[in-house]
Amino acid sequence: MIDRERVLNLLALLDDYLRELKGNMGITLEEYKSNVGVQRISERLLQLISEVELDISEEVYKGLKLKLVTEEKPLLHALDNVFGKSAVDRMVARRNMRNQLMHAYVSYNVEEVFSQASDISDVEAFMNATKKLIK
Repeated sequence: MIDRERVLNLLALLDDYLRELKGNMGITLEEYKSNVGVQRISERLLQLISEVELDISEEVYKGLKLKLVTEEKPLLHALDNVFGKSAVDRMVARRNMRNQLMHAYVSYNVEEVFSQASDISDVEAFMNATKKLIK
């Protein structure tokens, strides 16, 4: 059984992060590249969004009593039918980027961060699918 209260709390947190990210992203790529403050805020919010998405996915996974897996990617892809393959693919991409940002890899792509921060429609779709699931 899915812990509905925990998932609702996580969804509220995710919604807060999305609102804050939207408030910082009404700019062009060139403006983004020249504003280190907005870059850092966006990077951190994407990391937090990725963490909450994973927490929600783990709750759903446990609640659905799916086959035991120990790694993130197989766990997320086990939920392709729940959230949609394209949404899960975007979550995996965000996790990959999160890992680059968290471990201070010098080679992360500023354009990719901007792209992910600018188009969060998949996160909103993930939230809607989660809400339907826990009704």
